[in-house]
Amino acid sequence: MCAFGCILGELFSFAAALVFPHIPTIGDLISVKPHVAVIVPILLAAFALCIVGALLPAWRAAQLIPADALRRI
Repeated sequence: MCAFGCILGELFSFAAALVFPHIPTIGDLISVKPHVAVIVPILLAAFALCIVGALLPAWRAAQLIPADALRRI
């Protein structure tokens, strides 16, 4: 799911970079030229945050005793 989100985010950002120059009010203010040197660290950071965001709740859930977890519902 994390990889899918990163790929989808990249596709949307490239689409936005292609569309921005054709919008009169934005095209004059923003010029976007994606470079691999910028994209790779951002993807790695996003992937790392996804992994940490998924592991923390999973670790907390693994520490619970099933009967105690069911009582909290």
